[in-house]
Amino acid sequence: MNYPALVYSRGHVSPPSSVVMQVNGNDLELSWAAQQESMYCRNTDLATVLVYNADKGKATGSVFETSWGELGCVIAIPAGFLGDDLHCYMSFSSADGKLVGDSRYLVIFR
Repeated sequence: MNYPALVYSRGHVSPPSSVVMQVNGNDLELSWAAQQESMYCRNTDLATVLVYNADKGKATGSVFETSWGELGCVIAIPAGFLGDDLHCYMSFSSADGKLVGDSRYLVIFR
Protein backbone atom coordinates (compact mmCIF):
# COMPACT_ATOMS: atom_id res chain seq x y z
CA MET A 1 0.00 0.00 0.00
CA ASN A 2 1.18 3.54 -0.74
CA TYR A 3 0.72 5.06 2.74
CA PRO A 4 2.05 8.53 1.84
CA ALA A 5 -0.73 8.84 -0.79
CA LEU A 6 -3.57 8.12 1.67
CA VAL A 7 -5.84 11.03 2.60
CA TYR A 8 -8.58 11.05 5.25
CA SER A 9 -9.66 14.70 4.92
CA ARG A 10 -9.88 17.31 2.15
CA GLY A 11 -10.66 20.99 2.49
CA HIS A 12 -9.37 24.55 2.63
CA VAL A 13 -8.09 24.92 6.20
CA SER A 14 -4.33 25.46 6.00
CA PRO A 15 -2.14 22.41 6.61
CA PRO A 16 0.54 22.50 9.29
CA SER A 17 3.97 23.69 8.23
CA SER A 18 7.40 22.78 9.49
CA VAL A 19 6.15 19.85 11.56
CA VAL A 20 8.78 18.33 13.83
CA MET A 21 8.22 14.88 15.35
CA GLN A 22 10.10 13.11 18.11
CA VAL A 23 9.45 9.81 19.86
CA ASN A 24 10.10 10.03 23.59
CA GLY A 25 9.39 6.69 25.29
CA ASN A 26 5.73 5.89 24.52
CA ASP A 27 4.97 9.48 23.48
CA LEU A 28 4.99 11.02 20.03
CA GLU A 29 5.75 14.71 20.41
CA LEU A 30 4.75 16.99 17.53
CA SER A 31 5.34 20.68 17.04
CA TRP A 32 4.55 23.00 14.15
CA ALA A 33 5.26 26.56 13.10
CA ALA A 34 2.96 29.49 13.76
CA GLN A 35 1.31 30.98 10.70
CA GLN A 36 -0.37 34.30 10.07
CA GLU A 37 -4.08 34.03 10.79
CA SER A 38 -6.49 34.15 7.87
CA MET A 39 -9.95 32.83 6.98
CA TYR A 40 -8.39 29.38 6.56
CA CYS A 41 -5.85 29.49 9.38
CA ARG A 42 -6.93 30.38 12.92
CA ASN A 43 -5.16 29.82 16.22
CA THR A 44 -8.39 28.15 17.34
CA ASP A 45 -8.33 25.53 14.54
CA LEU A 46 -8.18 22.04 16.00
CA ALA A 47 -5.64 19.34 15.16
CA THR A 48 -6.31 15.72 14.31
CA VAL A 49 -3.35 13.36 14.44
CA LEU A 50 -3.67 9.77 13.22
CA VAL A 51 -0.99 7.14 13.83
CA TYR A 52 -1.57 3.97 11.81
CA ASN A 53 0.17 0.71 12.71
CA ALA A 54 0.65 -1.04 9.38
CA ASP A 55 1.83 -4.25 11.05
CA LYS A 56 -1.29 -4.62 13.22
CA GLY A 57 -3.85 -2.84 11.01
CA LYS A 58 -4.83 -0.56 13.93
CA ALA A 59 -4.78 3.18 14.56
CA THR A 60 -4.51 5.58 17.47
CA GLY A 61 -4.35 9.33 17.70
CA SER A 62 -5.93 12.53 18.86
CA VAL A 63 -9.02 14.27 17.49
CA PHE A 64 -9.71 17.96 18.25
CA GLU A 65 -7.72 18.00 21.50
CA THR A 66 -5.10 20.60 20.50
CA SER A 67 -5.47 23.99 18.84
CA TRP A 68 -3.18 25.41 16.18
CA GLY A 69 -2.12 28.17 18.57
CA GLU A 70 -0.67 25.64 21.04
CA LEU A 71 2.01 24.88 18.40
CA GLY A 72 2.35 21.27 19.48
CA CYS A 73 0.87 18.19 21.08
CA VAL A 74 1.80 14.84 22.59
CA ILE A 75 0.20 11.57 21.46
CA ALA A 76 0.49 8.49 23.67
CA ILE A 77 1.54 5.50 21.59
CA PRO A 78 0.26 2.12 22.86
CA ALA A 79 3.12 -0.05 24.14
CA GLY A 80 2.12 -2.79 21.67
CA PHE A 81 2.78 -0.40 18.76
CA LEU A 82 6.43 0.25 19.60
CA GLY A 83 8.85 -1.41 17.20
CA ASP A 84 6.21 -1.68 14.43
CA ASP A 85 6.02 0.48 11.29
CA LEU A 86 3.88 3.50 12.23
CA HIS A 87 2.57 6.03 9.70
CA CYS A 88 1.60 9.48 10.96
CA TYR A 89 -0.97 11.84 9.40
CA MET A 90 -2.23 15.26 10.51
CA SER A 91 -4.89 17.81 9.62
CA PHE A 92 -6.66 20.84 11.06
CA SER A 93 -10.35 21.77 11.19
CA SER A 94 -12.08 24.96 12.25
CA ALA A 95 -13.16 25.08 15.89
CA ASP A 96 -16.83 24.97 14.88
CA GLY A 97 -16.23 21.95 12.62
CA LYS A 98 -17.60 23.68 9.52
CA LEU A 99 -14.26 23.81 7.67
CA VAL A 100 -11.69 21.04 7.30
CA GLY A 101 -8.24 20.87 5.80
CA ASP A 102 -6.30 18.35 3.74
CA SER A 103 -4.68 15.63 5.78
CA ARG A 104 -0.92 15.39 5.39
CA TYR A 105 1.30 12.37 5.60
CA LEU A 106 4.12 13.23 7.97
CA VAL A 107 6.41 10.24 8.29
CA ILE A 108 6.92 6.55 8.94
CA PHE A 109 8.68 5.67 12.16
CA ARG A 110 9.28 2.73 14.51
